[in-house]
Amino acid sequence: MNYRKKVRLGDVLVKKGIIDENQLQTALSRQREQGKMLGEMVIALGYATQKDINEALCDSLGIDFVDMRETEISDDVLSMLDENIMRKYTLVPLGDAPDNPGAIRVAMADPTNILAMDDINIVTGKQVVPVLANATDINAFLDKAFGQKQAQSIVDLYKKEQGETVREETKEDKARREEIENAPIVQLINSVIEQAVRQ
Repeated sequence: MNYRKKVRLGDVLVKKGIIDENQLQTALSRQREQGKMLGEMVIALGYATQKDINEALCDSLGIDFVDMRETEISDDVLSMLDENIMRKYTLVPLGDAPDNPGAIRVAMADPTNILAMDDINIVTGKQVVPVLANATDINAFLDKAFGQKQAQSIVDLYKKEQGETVREETKEDKARREEIENAPIVQLINSVIEQAVRQ
């Protein structure tokens, strides 16, 4: 299947009857003024939902949609690409394509981005099988995945520098630690720290 064809979202939405030509022109005008993506403007103007846009794109491109909020990816798969590439193009590797040997499935906010596919091919040596995912969900996934890694790296570095020896954790210690970690204030502070580390 040719995943590299260029598809214009506005044309797809008009062709599918999701928006009309006047709505498209209004959205394009606002897009230029505000510097947002066309899909964001169509949603902001109330012309369509994210689901409408996803379904139209998937149908037009002949690709699947993946909900990143319900997707688990191993560290091995995540390490196939550098965090900078994932953030630059708003994408996440999902693993080898089961029905296409030598290819990698990639969740992408823009599955028509040929430059992103070329960069992935250069880095991995594999062809890309794109899968559509919401940009906000991909960014949240990346924030969580790399925020946790960075936070753990900081803790590990601190322990190493302090020369701490970690003793066996008793059941009481574990229960106390889990209670503290799950406290709302601790979760809030961890979130703030993770955001600061990312910036």
